[in-house]
Amino acid sequence: MLRRKFTTLALLIMMSFILAFTTFSLAATADINDSVSTDEGKCTQFFMGRDTVDNGAYLYGRTEDYSETWRKITAIHEAETHAPGDIFRSSERTSTFTWPYPEQTLRYIYSKDSIHNESNYPEPYAEIGMNEMGVTVSSSVTLSSSKTQITGSGGPDRMVTNGLAEVDTTTLVLMQAKTAREGVELLAKIVDTKGAEGREGTVISDPNEVWFFQILSGHQYVGVKCPDNMVGLSPNMTGNVGLNNFVDITDTENFVVSPGLISVAKAAGTFVGSPNDPDPANPTLIKIADSYVNGPTNHQTSVRLRCGYGYLYGYTTQAEINANIPGSQYLNIFVEPRKDRKYSLYEAMRLLAARGEGTEWVAGNPNSNGQAIGNDRTQESHVVEVRSWMAPELATIEWLAQGPAEFSVYLPFMGNLLTDVHEKFYFDDHASYRPNEPYNNNTWHVFRQLYTLCKGSATSSTNATVVEGYRAKYGKGVRDFWEKYQKSLIEQQAYVDKTLAKILKNKGRNAVEKAITEISTALQAETYDYAVKLVAELRAFIAAGAVGNFEPSFLYDETAVPHYAGLLFDHAVPSASVEKLNGNKNNLTVTVTEVYADGSTNEVFKTFSINNNAADKYVVGDYSVYVDTKGNTQIRDCRIL
Repeated sequence: MLRRKFTTLALLIMMSFILAFTTFSLAATADINDSVSTDEGKCTQFFMGRDTVDNGAYLYGRTEDYSETWRKITAIHEAETHAPGDIFRSSERTSTFTWPYPEQTLRYIYSKDSIHNESNYPEPYAEIGMNEMGVTVSSSVTLSSSKTQITGSGGPDRMVTNGLAEVDTTTLVLMQAKTAREGVELLAKIVDTKGAEGREGTVISDPNEVWFFQILSGHQYVGVKCPDNMVGLSPNMTGNVGLNNFVDITDTENFVVSPGLISVAKAAGTFVGSPNDPDPANPTLIKIADSYVNGPTNHQTSVRLRCGYGYLYGYTTQAEINANIPGSQYLNIFVEPRKDRKYSLYEAMRLLAARGEGTEWVAGNPNSNGQAIGNDRTQESHVVEVRSWMAPELATIEWLAQGPAEFSVYLPFMGNLLTDVHEKFYFDDHASYRPNEPYNNNTWHVFRQLYTLCKGSATSSTNATVVEGYRAKYGKGVRDFWEKYQKSLIEQQAYVDKTLAKILKNKGRNAVEKAITEISTALQAETYDYAVKLVAELRAFIAAGAVGNFEPSFLYDETAVPHYAGLLFDHAVPSASVEKLNGNKNNLTVTVTEVYADGSTNEVFKTFSINNNAADKYVVGDYSVYVDTKGNTQIRDCRIL
């Protein structure tokens, strides 16, 4: 991710942040065709094919890295009707980019910048979201700078001022795409028509497949259907894709490519084709990174890529990576998975917190300067889980963690079904954390504060041993608690899935939307409360100068787990019993046993005075129960009306 170009006024406003966090270089304000460092944006994108994951789901996601002060909110954007001629205008005020609105837009959930981050922009930048059709967009990672022969002065395909920018990509796709391929084709059409302002990598999925779309230069791009049997990483790098890492422009099932993909590279003299091309005079195979990237870019040039490979395979040295990852001057996005076992959802989540622990490249303090995947400037992390075997309405979950993932927790957002989120996710009336009003902060504020406390007072020059000492003293107890909480959430999601499937079958989509919204907002509130308590206890521990390592007071409390599946009502079972009294009166006790998704139960009962052999309806809690008695104490019929 590279933030959009800034006006002079915006630059002056943000200068203090630039100096403090070195978020991006002044080159971002220069000629849009100037080169951008491949390590500029610091975001890291990953993908795991369904054959590489233990439960058969596609997994993909990203860290969003920019600034320790750049706040995020999550909200619902309702569907809209537009008149013919209505025009979408770029969210970047300095851009003249426009695109026609569809007649009807879709409802979607999105995580976006706070309105207070950039007052110069009318609609904050959205980077992850899902629409009501289950189309999910993760956008974007800033990709490698292009070869100067292509986008430099006099090049055949320079970047386009006022073209498609990352600030608008997620919104444009979510508002209208009904499938992942439709989203890719929309972006392709926009770049064909308007050109592109930046080189961005965007992942788009639907309940059945996942696509990766890379913009290479002003009008050149390639979209690829992600393979089932491979894993992939992009730490701000354009990468080769396709069979043997060649794009076949004739394979329209697996690729969406720009018309000039090969001809532009040939015109620039940078084209790299395949020796096995069936017609070298009219080639159809191209290595896109080798042809377009101002490289080389591979694991020898990126600490984040080494961190990722180290995590995915268990490598601890550069020599191991060199010996096991196929050699190439340029990055190949998709590589073989590890052989000994498949990846889990929890592992994917923790990948986005990886700092190279236990490896030779953790030297110094890469977590602070942005060299590691998990670093100080992460604003949010997300993992999208696509379960293609499930009903389309239930197939996709966006797991979202606020702040750096290291000391955070991922909450499940079934965004195509949610009609609301808890107010603490979109509450946003102040810029900084309020220590004296702990519950008057939004979710992002609280998790950012928690991370700051857990990492101690390390700076970019702090020795790695000292860094790990801080994290052990202040952060390990927090990590341990969230690990227990996270694994419980993942386990509970299986119960939730089964119950939602029954509700969908028996009562329809509206009932599912109501149910998942109710339990999700309750979970969001509960998690927020735990995070506030963690901050309070850790602040007190630090203030007291306590010896030993911090442990939350509720770390070993067996009841301190998420109450999620236990909130989702499954069904109710009525029962009744009669107590025989003297005369013609008896006592009837009616009980309704409520059963929840996780199998837990709750009983509601009430006793009524009835005549012998009575048959009537009785109100017990929220239920109206019909009971027919016979022969003094026999129950002929008992059912909920």
